[in-house]
Amino acid sequence: MPESGFFLDNHQIAPTVHLLDWDTDRTGIYVSLENHGKAVFILFKEVGTAGDDVNIDMQQATDVAGTSAKDLDTIATYWTKQAATNIDSVGTFTKNTQTAASEISFNATSAEEILLAVWEVEADQLDVGGGFDCVSCNVTLDASGGAQRGVILVLLCNPRYPQADGGLTVRTD
Repeated sequence: MPESGFFLDNHQIAPTVHLLDWDTDRTGIYVSLENHGKAVFILFKEVGTAGDDVNIDMQQATDVAGTSAKDLDTIATYWTKQAATNIDSVGTFTKNTQTAASEISFNATSAEEILLAVWEVEADQLDVGGGFDCVSCNVTLDASGGAQRGVILVLLCNPRYPQADGGLTVRTD
């Protein structure tokens, strides 16, 4: 295996919204892109209650505490796999496009089906001139009260300073 040949030698994985029931709005944990060029968000949720469709709101901040948080109006493309009972039967992702916004509103059957979704944020899409280098996402539902369990992980990619020993960490300021 060549040096830095393992995935985790040049990537980091962190939860931004922990595995919870999303019947309550959830505020994500901020991660820093100061040392990475890209964040790839991965959402996975179970079958939930019809009408409780999932909405994502991307945020940027000047530190991982969420200081000066504001919308990150850059999400124009995201990918989904969705199925009533067996997401393994869905072969390829569906590419979805929208006018660049901080919000992602999944389709009208996203509540009652299993959903796997992916979207990306490049570090240079943040207001870096204003000192913004941290990203997160919040989760809301169209309605509330029904069970809707899910998790959102973020993969930090394209390290600015790769580590030969796989020593990349998630910066927490």
